[in-house]
Amino acid sequence: MARAYVATHADPDRDSDYAVRILAAVAEGIAEAGDQERARGLLADLEATANSVTRHNQRNWSFARLSRAAVKSGDLDLAERSARLITNPRAKGFAFAELAEAAHTGPRAERWVAEALHLAGWAASLDALVAVAEEVVPVVADEYVRLTRVSR
Repeated sequence: MARAYVATHADPDRDSDYAVRILAAVAEGIAEAGDQERARGLLADLEATANSVTRHNQRNWSFARLSRAAVKSGDLDLAERSARLITNPRAKGFAFAELAEAAHTGPRAERWVAEALHLAGWAASLDALVAVAEEVVPVVADEYVRLTRVSR
């Protein structure tokens, strides 16, 4: 139904941001209902639609929505690719925090927490730090220090 709505209500003179919102909401809802495979099936359409958004601010939010839907669907690789396309540092930081929370452990989770800290500060990262586990906090702190030195 979401695909049909997007196809029949498409306006070539307008941006595709509304289509991204619809597809992301449906993919997230399906994932939350427990059907990750079906939700992942919508992600290809969602990614193509997000890539078609041309206005800068809407494009950022489209990739943020795609990243969130991919996280909820369990596709962390797509979620990371989408997060890296976000140019707003705060929005990008929150996307990395969501990724870290979903990953829970491992080097990727640690790197994502550090990136969230670097880009969006502590507000975006506290839940992710808790999710990743307190024993990795020293590793995350080292990565955070490395990132802040690189950006200066």
